[in-house]
Parts: sequence; structure tokens; C-alpha cells
Amino acid sequence: MTTKQSEGYKEQGNNAFRSGDFEKAVEMYTLAIECMPKNPSYYTNRATCYAKMSQWSKVLRDAERSLKIDIDWVKGWYRKGQALSKMENHKEAHAAFVKACALQPDNGEFKKLRDEEEAAWKKDFTPAQLKKDQANQLFKEGKIEDALAVFQEAIKMCGDDEKATKAAIHSNMAHCYMQLYKPKLQIEQCSACLELDPNNVKALLRRAQAYESIEKPRGALNDYERVCLLDPSQTMAQKGAARVRNALKNAGRNIS
Repeated sequence: MTTKQSEGYKEQGNNAFRSGDFEKAVEMYTLAIECMPKNPSYYTNRATCYAKMSQWSKVLRDAERSLKIDIDWVKGWYRKGQALSKMENHKEAHAAFVKACALQPDNGEFKKLRDEEEAAWKKDFTPAQLKKDQANQLFKEGKIEDALAVFQEAIKMCGDDEKATKAAIHSNMAHCYMQLYKPKLQIEQCSACLELDPNNVKALLRRAQAYESIEKPRGALNDYERVCLLDPSQTMAQKGAARVRNALKNAGRNIS
């Protein structure tokens, strides 16, 4: 198959789309894809047809296929965001529109959609969750000390029924202390998280790393092994456990 053939099918698809025959357009874009499967525009053209027919899972599928070919394909991010919004996954829709805005910063429509999805995603947030989100943004901007201060405010705002939010805040604070290389405070926050959520893999892994950094190998090994049990695919924990076992063995200390 040649580019000329695929472009011919695409043009037939465009004509069918303009005439409102979306099923025919899908058929033509599919033929174009079969000719040239590495062209992201054919997938987003077909996604546009599926959008007209409100077939949102298919819109999402084609948008994601286009992005596998070209991660900077802005139409892929737009269609992904649109599909996720219609499927009421507003958090992921917001993330998709953030990507689209990064690729086209002056696009007013993308900014509007991004802001609408953020509002829809956060409309049921408690005050503590909103404060936590504010702290997360400060962390992403590299303002670690400021993030810690806002996380501390968020902890105070947590209601009795917000155990999961409180645990996540403690875990995030541990991450802040990790960035500041304050392992004892990192351990303290991980432990606070684990009191609320004993199987929190992130907190266990961060505590293991902190224990290892202050040469408390048994504590590190216990946490690394716990992570391996909870998530056998966690290669960082596997490597950490092996590293600590070797260190104990080389030091002539009992591992069991």
C-alpha cells in the first residue's frame, strides 16, 4: 500500500464526514489506517467520527493509538480529553487537556476545557482535599518547604471520616522530607501514614529507603520485603531487599 492510496481513502473519508455519513467515513479512515498504520491523523479523524456518533470508548481508543505513534500529537490529547470527559473521568480528562495546553499554550479552547474539567473533578472535594491539592501543586513547582506548610494545614482540616486523605497527606509529606534529605522526619511521616493505611506501598517503600539511608538495615529489609509481598512487580523494592541482604551478609549479620 502507498501513501497515495492511504491519502485517497482519507479524502473519501473527509467527503463522507462532510456529508454527515459518519459510518462511511469510519470505513474509509479504517482503510487509510490499514495502508499507513503509523499516521496519527487517520486515528484522530476516525475518532472525530466516533465522537459524532457518541461512541466514546472508541474515541478514547483511537486517541490513545494516535498518541502511541506521536506523543506530541495535540489532536490526540484533545480527543482523549473529550472522550474521558464524556465518560465522566474528569481527573484524567483534565490531565489530557493540560497536555494539550502545553503543546498549544495560546489555544483558548484548550484552556477553557482544562479549567472546566478541573472544576468538575474537584467539585466534590472537601476543604482538606482542596488544600492537599494546593500543596501538591507547590511540590510540583519545586517549592518543597511551602508544600510542607500547606500539607500541615490540610492535615488539620481533615475530618474524622477522611482517613484515606490524611494517609495520603502523610505520604506526600514523607516525599517532601525525602527531597530535603531529612530521613528521620521521612520515617515519622511514613509511619503516620501506615497507621492509617498499613498496606500503603509508597509509604513502605519510602520508609525502607529512609531506614537504609540512616543504616538501619533490618527496618529497611522488613519494609522492602513487605512491599514485595504486596506488589511483586515492584523492582525498586526487590533491588532494595537484595542490596540490604547482601550488606547484612557481608557484615556477618544474621538475615533471618
